[in-house]
Amino acid sequence: MFENRIKNAISLMHTHSLDQMIITDPISILYLTGEYFDCGERCLALLITSQGSYTLLLNELFNVKAYDSLSLTLYTDSDDPIALLTTKINAQQKMGIDGEWPSKFLMRLMSLLPSLKVVDTSFILETQRSIKDFEECQKMLKASALNDSVMEDVAKLLTQNLSENKVAKHIATFFDKKGASKLSFDPIIAYGENTTNPHHEPTEDFIKNGDSIIVDMGCVLNGYCSDMTRTFFYQSVSNEARHIYETVFKANLEAIKAVKPGIAISDIDGVARKVISNAGYGEYFTHRTGHGIGLCVHELPSVSSSDTTILKAGMCFSIEPGIYKPGVCGVRIEDLVLVTENGCTVLNNFSKELTLIS
Repeated sequence: MFENRIKNAISLMHTHSLDQMIITDPISILYLTGEYFDCGERCLALLITSQGSYTLLLNELFNVKAYDSLSLTLYTDSDDPIALLTTKINAQQKMGIDGEWPSKFLMRLMSLLPSLKVVDTSFILETQRSIKDFEECQKMLKASALNDSVMEDVAKLLTQNLSENKVAKHIATFFDKKGASKLSFDPIIAYGENTTNPHHEPTEDFIKNGDSIIVDMGCVLNGYCSDMTRTFFYQSVSNEARHIYETVFKANLEAIKAVKPGIAISDIDGVARKVISNAGYGEYFTHRTGHGIGLCVHELPSVSSSDTTILKAGMCFSIEPGIYKPGVCGVRIEDLVLVTENGCTVLNNFSKELTLIS
């Protein structure tokens, strides 16, 4: 599987007239080799050529499985890893490098090979990773199912009127007990006026009657991320807050309905935004409609008005419209969708109906 991924990457290199490419993002190296390396400040690089060779530059402190077609260039802490890397590079050919490499390594490479033409090729692996294969899709489904299960626990927990911080800490415990390897991001737990900040960080605030409650959380399971948001209300809900919720719910459903291969992802953002604007809340929808997800919680594509990527089967991304009106409430409803041959599959099954916590 991993060699096929490298072959696909080489095919994309040919498409973009690229002779050689350095991949430094540990997640992309994991995607291509099945091995994850956390090398800290030490240099890590996977050099791929359009002729089909690939070499991993790695400090000898780290273990790596042997591959018949993978050449290893190991170095010690007393070596100059970039000097070693230059022996594998054709300085007369264009070099693609992803945007994750620390500048100290890039600048060293450019000083040793001043004639080397360097271009940013982050998009090549990011584009490739945006199309999930069958195994990846199954892992995404399982990670989202675990998220659904924990959301059930959180809904029950909210009846205890705990602080935002306390709920966030319980979420980490719930995921750990149910087998997740870690959180995919720090949970967003917000009550009342705090919900009008889309990226609120949990505090010691407690719920009050009539508050909206935003729970945005996710985990990593078998290497793949989940992400889901639900909004509840505590004990009661005002007429305007109910209208806001129903508007966001409709925007979520309409955007999901629009997902299918062959259309621009910007159109998905447009569908959600139109519903909210028509209801008079356009100025309070302050972020993009969603983001790609997979090995990382934020990947390509970006579900925004500026991303004209054409949807293809295998793409996975969030649909998370929101309205954040100060003095009233904030509401966000988020699901992950997987593009299929004829439409999409929604990965989350936890109810989106307006729910009162009492």
